[in-house]
Order: sequence, then structure tokens, then C-alpha cells
Amino acid sequence: MDRSNSKNPNQQGSTLYLTNLSYSVREEELLKYFEEYGKILDLNIIKDPISNRSRGFGFATYENDEDAEKAKNKLNKRYFGGRKLRIEKANRHKAHVQTTGKYMGTEKYKRSPNRDYRDKEKL
Repeated sequence: MDRSNSKNPNQQGSTLYLTNLSYSVREEELLKYFEEYGKILDLNIIKDPISNRSRGFGFATYENDEDAEKAKNKLNKRYFGGRKLRIEKANRHKAHVQTTGKYMGTEKYKRSPNRDYRDKEKL
């Protein structure tokens, strides 16, 4: 698998978005399953940055659009690893800003600037 071409914008039509992946599936297993339909330039499963656990989706980039379309038509809604795959053409045009990967929440309480809870003399 040649990852040098994986970021090439000309590969847009040949990249598939894979969802509903089993959380235990490995990239090697997925590669074997998908390369039956053509040469794969890049394949990756997206993982949580903190736990390193699969998030249940990934991407496969084929050498050409025809192979990607063939794989999509043959494998969409087929079972792999005990789950029904959902496959679509990837359509993101530019990278998103990377986040921490977990919800940080909001500020629960806002203190009034006119009130100091620690100043007992004002009570």
C-alpha cells in the first residue's frame, strides 16, 4: 500500500468513506477484503486519539475511480466483522481543524461580577 499518494486531491473520486465498521476490525483485515476490487493506495481506520480504539469508520483510497465504484457497489450493505457495512464516496474537500477528540463541556456557573461569595463582611 503506497501512502505517498494518499493526500493527492486528484484521488477524491476514488476515496470511499466506510462506516459501521466493527470496533475490533484491523486495517490488515479490511485491506484484504477491499483489495479484491482493485489496487488500494491508502486505507485507514479512524481511532480515538486518547483510547486508540476504533471509532467505527474509515477511508479506502483506490488507484482509480472505477475500482472504487466497483467496490462500493459490491460491498455496500454486506456484512463484515458481524456488522453491515455502509460505503459512500468520500466528499470532504479540505481537512478539518483537529480537535482534542473529547467533549470538554461548558462552564456550568457564571459568577456575577457584583457578588463575592467569599467576602463574609458583605453578608
